[in-house]
Amino acid sequence: MKKPEKIGRFWTLKVGLSIKKMKIERGEIYVVNLIEKDAKGFEIGKKRPAIIVQANPWNEELPTTIVVPLSTTPPKYMDPGTVTFQEREAGLEENSTVVFPEIRGVDKSRLGKRIGKVNSEKMRKVDNVLSLILGLNPID
Repeated sequence: MKKPEKIGRFWTLKVGLSIKKMKIERGEIYVVNLIEKDAKGFEIGKKRPAIIVQANPWNEELPTTIVVPLSTTPPKYMDPGTVTFQEREAGLEENSTVVFPEIRGVDKSRLGKRIGKVNSEKMRKVDNVLSLILGLNPID
């Protein structure tokens, strides 16, 4: 697999003679290749939409980013830690739920098509649940 290179403030991935710009922003949703040959148990191991949750200054400087995947499987129960999206919201094709326990760092070469962007109100909900799951002080 080819390694991304930094050109200006963009990370790029050389593909043949073309260059793919990798400028990403926090709150954007991309199709992410989470296929791992050694995925175990409940780990997600396929392509699926995911929200970029890494801060923009880090997204500009690093060849990796942090994502939280989404699933179209409805949650078995709703609690304050459940964040859902309706069909067509943020560019998603189906109703989706954020799978917070599957937060992970990925190389930007795993990012595929940009689907959309989470609005600020919904991103605040995502941030609040992230603070809970990571044991940080709540934002609200």
